[in-house]
Amino acid sequence: MKDNKFAIIAILMLVPAVIVTIVGAILFGGLSKFFVLKGIDYYMYSIVISLFSIFARFGKMNWGLIPALLASIFATITLRSIEQYQAIPLPMLFIPLMLIFSGLNFITAFFHKNSWNKAAKALLFAIAASLYRTSIFFITQVFFKNTEMFNFMYQFQQGLLLFMIIGAGISISNTILSIEKKEEVDIVEKIKHYMDDVE
Repeated sequence: MKDNKFAIIAILMLVPAVIVTIVGAILFGGLSKFFVLKGIDYYMYSIVISLFSIFARFGKMNWGLIPALLASIFATITLRSIEQYQAIPLPMLFIPLMLIFSGLNFITAFFHKNSWNKAAKALLFAIAASLYRTSIFFITQVFFKNTEMFNFMYQFQQGLLLFMIIGAGISISNTILSIEKKEEVDIVEKIKHYMDDVE
């Protein structure tokens, strides 16, 4: 597994997406409701954070700016198609989103480097990511002088749920990879012992 980059990428991309699908269907009363209410948002963040994790694993954190840029462009176009955002200049939509995704890239890389307990790491990641995203949302509302319509705690809770689900998916992915790596090490050790016995 150590040298099988395709397997690592597949696990880190697919497992979080599967977790998002299962948990989303349970929380929102079925897949169809989940897709309509939160699907695009959840899958976008799942894909992007999975890519951040992959780049962090391979020591290429700066490459995470590529999916951050693409996700920001996609989210900007999506928001611009909604009537309430059509009067907002594109840069005013794009810049906060780019700040969010770029920041999430660094947050993901930071937690990847730490060898804390996986459950604690997933929870702390969710808190940090949600707090950061909500803060950018709030600063944006301050800029537009629209803070009276902004519920910080609600936005934080929504983000916390999102990032807890994705964090759990990443944690499960890393657990699978750790098990595979341990099994490979055990096999290599057995072969070495066998060869020593033969000699």
